[in-house]
Amino acid sequence: MRLSAYSIAIGVEQRRFPWKAAIMSALQVADEFCLVYDPRFDDAQVLMIDPRIKLTKMDIDFSQWDFINIALTKSRQSCQGEWCFLTEMDMIIHEIEKERIPAALNRAEAKGHEAIKVREFSCIQNLVDLDRFYGGGFRQSITRNEPWLYHKTSDYMIRIIDSKIWDGKCIKDYGFDDFSYYDERSGAKFYSDKADFVELDYLKDLDFALANYTYLWHYGFFNPGRKNAQGRQISQWQDRVYGRSNTFDIEKQIQLLKETLVINPEETKNSIEYFRSNGFTKCYIKHPKIVQKWVDSMGVDAI
Repeated sequence: MRLSAYSIAIGVEQRRFPWKAAIMSALQVADEFCLVYDPRFDDAQVLMIDPRIKLTKMDIDFSQWDFINIALTKSRQSCQGEWCFLTEMDMIIHEIEKERIPAALNRAEAKGHEAIKVREFSCIQNLVDLDRFYGGGFRQSITRNEPWLYHKTSDYMIRIIDSKIWDGKCIKDYGFDDFSYYDERSGAKFYSDKADFVELDYLKDLDFALANYTYLWHYGFFNPGRKNAQGRQISQWQDRVYGRSNTFDIEKQIQLLKETLVINPEETKNSIEYFRSNGFTKCYIKHPKIVQKWVDSMGVDAI
């Protein structure tokens, strides 16, 4: 069975993502990496770090509702594998997964399953929200490559505001993202009961769990100063998506996405102190080797 990883790129260098590690970590388990990119924000020659990458050029139309899901669907439709692995430019798969994910694919195929659940792990420097960790966040990140499954915002996830942008559409509430699976069979967000975790057993001890179970390591929040700068860069887009604003200056948004983020060290330190004082626990975290260089560059003392 072939597994195709897929994602989209929107200014990966400017937003200072660990994008190279994200792609190469996925290619530890996937046969190809399908990536949609917009030449206004990313250079194809820069992105081609491995011959297994399949690039698709797309001029993202920000004036079109669901532009993120449209781009993700285009990326998914270029996948040749029987299974698809949805990832992001700040998501890392640990090197220990080389054997586990293929084994999970074989089990899923034998059981007639439609998806495979992958746990998520996120930290802010060496701080972890243990309550959330023990709560067991996950995604059905690996799914069958079927024509009835793609990306779209379901109707029940949408509300209408007074705006000329996107015919007034916006995301209904913060329980939904602006990218989502869509199951054409049900006309709703895809979430299958025919799914298992990569590992069927689980021990909720942080050190043991991180060393022995399969995770998508999400580094979006690792340096909160970087995350805050990213938030300011895309605030127009996000404010309109969630209906906090009824306007959207698309030309200004395009220009902002071309600019490299500037991280404020004091903002990073203040944010870390805030999370430390509000329930996050200091932990020893052994990061995947493939992302260690980026982790070091995003440490408090490195900025």
